[in-house]
Amino acid sequence: SLGVLADALGVRLGALGVLLSAFAQKSMFKSMKFDSGTFLVPLGVLDDVKGIRNVLERAKESQVKRIFYSSSSEVYGEPVEIPQNEDTTPLNSRVPYAVVKNLGEAFFRSYFKEYGIPFTIFRFFNTYGPNQNNDFVITKFIEQCMKGQKITIYGDGSQSRSFLHIDDNIAFTNIVLEKDLFINEVVNVGSDDVISIKNLALLIKDITESDSELVFLPPLKDGDMYRRKPDVTKMRLHMNTLTPLDKGITKTIDAS
Repeated sequence: SLGVLADALGVRLGALGVLLSAFAQKSMFKSMKFDSGTFLVPLGVLDDVKGIRNVLERAKESQVKRIFYSSSSEVYGEPVEIPQNEDTTPLNSRVPYAVVKNLGEAFFRSYFKEYGIPFTIFRFFNTYGPNQNNDFVITKFIEQCMKGQKITIYGDGSQSRSFLHIDDNIAFTNIVLEKDLFINEVVNVGSDDVISIKNLALLIKDITESDSELVFLPPLKDGDMYRRKPDVTKMRLHMNTLTPLDKGITKTIDAS
């Protein structure tokens, strides 16, 4: 998975790993295939646990300065409170991908307590940008609008999300690296500007001046949480200005 790859980079290159993992996210948006397999093939996802353990063992042997773990907002599951806070919101992981991310976080804390290996856990919320694979909702909607296809939405579109442009993602992780922030802590990486999926489709339709029709499909059985909004108080202490969603979408379209 991308998360394990990012961790491996962090082990190999020490603190520089977080820089490369961030740029890897940007460059591999298109080249890596993300699909429903993470939900449909749970045993395949559970294999990531072995990779996490291997990374931590290598970190212990190499005496790295700090290791960075790319976790996910999925660990919150269907959130019990809004917004989701890193330190107070209970984790409600259910699908295998989320459970593995949660377990990975526990591994990092345990290795710190046992061996003193410093860590930083990034809980990434929805990130978007140029060259992202069209399995992701913003890229999918852009492609459907640009091709004049029907815009397909699971459920009634009232489920809410927030979206962070990849440039902001990279800028913030660089700040964390360069200023030695959030050592042995968890930090949400995302935007607190929430939009419903239906309104997201309408926004992209408006930006692209598309005549595409919205089509509502049956809701997904697993993995499509109804609400998602991060508490980004920690993040905004060091990076208060984020790319507005409409401008980020326009940048994504212009770069395609």
